[in-house]
Amino acid sequence: MRIPKTAYAVIAATLLAVLLFIVFNTAIVGRLITGIAVDFFVDATRQSLLDTRARMTALLADNTKLDGAAESEVFREAMRTSGATGVAVFKPDGKGVYFDSLTGRRANIPALSEADAQSHNASSESISLIGTQKASGSPLPLPASGTTSGNSTRTAPKAPAKTLSENLDPELTRWLRSHIITSMEVAPALTLLDVTPEMANGRLVYMIANAGGSTAFLLYTPESLAKNLVQFFPHAEAVISVNDNVIAISGGFIADLEKANADDERLTLESITKHRDGGYGVTAETFISSQSSGFAITLLSRDVNLLSLLLRDTRFLAGTAVLLATLFIIITAYALHAGRTRRAYKPNKPLSNSQIGKLLRQGEGDHVEFKSTLRFNLKSEKNDKNIELASLKGITAFLNTAGGTLLIGVNDDGEVLGIAQDKFNNDDHALRHLSNLVADHIGIRHINDISMHAVTINGKTILAAVCRQAVEPAFLKHKEDEYCFVRQGPGNRQLTISEFWQFSKKFL
Repeated sequence: MRIPKTAYAVIAATLLAVLLFIVFNTAIVGRLITGIAVDFFVDATRQSLLDTRARMTALLADNTKLDGAAESEVFREAMRTSGATGVAVFKPDGKGVYFDSLTGRRANIPALSEADAQSHNASSESISLIGTQKASGSPLPLPASGTTSGNSTRTAPKAPAKTLSENLDPELTRWLRSHIITSMEVAPALTLLDVTPEMANGRLVYMIANAGGSTAFLLYTPESLAKNLVQFFPHAEAVISVNDNVIAISGGFIADLEKANADDERLTLESITKHRDGGYGVTAETFISSQSSGFAITLLSRDVNLLSLLLRDTRFLAGTAVLLATLFIIITAYALHAGRTRRAYKPNKPLSNSQIGKLLRQGEGDHVEFKSTLRFNLKSEKNDKNIELASLKGITAFLNTAGGTLLIGVNDDGEVLGIAQDKFNNDDHALRHLSNLVADHIGIRHINDISMHAVTINGKTILAAVCRQAVEPAFLKHKEDEYCFVRQGPGNRQLTISEFWQFSKKFL
């Protein structure tokens, strides 16, 4: 059985549609997955920060008396689990102690009057966050005994201090002492995290916990906090900004921040969230923000290029190949089935006089044949079976070749004679007779490949049999024999057995 040419176009269009569906929908699903992932990252990170504050609150509420070494160890463990780089604790009696996670040092937080006295010996110049911190490697201002003025490098002691003989940096001390009064009054309403004003050593991010009359400030450098927030989420990145200006970022965008700093430019949160990598953008969600300071933490993730990931998966490729092959088989099988059972095109009205006139002027050829009568022999002047078979040969040849039109009632010169000499009762009688001849001698399976009409030309009725190419060979049956004809120019040619063998291959 030959597959119709239109079936190939349908197969190609369907397979292309499936591939486009996969491409576009993987992009949509990739963005949805990224959005869901960012929501999960945000919820998990927020809960982690709440748990950190809850642990610190529980630690402050514990009134167990500890010596200095044990207390230091407790707070160092708290900083380790929270990722904080330092913690300042104020007891109910107003005494303050600071613990640094990197150096292991423990220092006094002096009263405001003492801090002001110390500040006369220190430089008052404010420097950016990137200055002393990165040069020294210490994320927080070191105790006063280990500091020098300006941007000079601070050197951490070789071993943690065992006493409270050292005092905290005066600038940080003043901010902590002045901020503790406000924080104790409105702590429940404070943002989970916030940022300090610009200091000589840059900004610090802090979290406040209150319990049992004690207050603790968990302190982070923006860089360490950004890294800590996403340490368990390899596909997420954290951006810390103040008034939309990025001050710290994690992951693949660090190079953007370093370039902006090198060019003395500002990297904005908007430029990060609008970043695009090919056709894939960035999904972002800000989950902590402070209106008073402009501080914000945003978690983001590059949209997942799901198609690229799937194309690396042999299971997906195998499944897609099976899907496409299945569609090809289904469409091909349907095309073959439809080719066997398809109905011929039936015009709602007969061929027009202009169409008939065009065929008459065209004359006999590959697609046109004329017959003077359907059954009446003009020479013997009586009905003749051979005259009927002559018309059926033309119909069979058109079915086996490329289709064509048989006009009955027209002589070889294209002159319209009409079918009056066939002596049919009416046009319907003539059409029924022709249809019965086709059914008896060619086969009912081909009746739908032929459209038959009676047309009146100049007052004379002719029959028009419009044939299309069949999807399987047509044979003319007469008595016990079957014949196969093909159209060759203006004539019909009967095939030999060897010729039919070659001819039949086009129907496979």
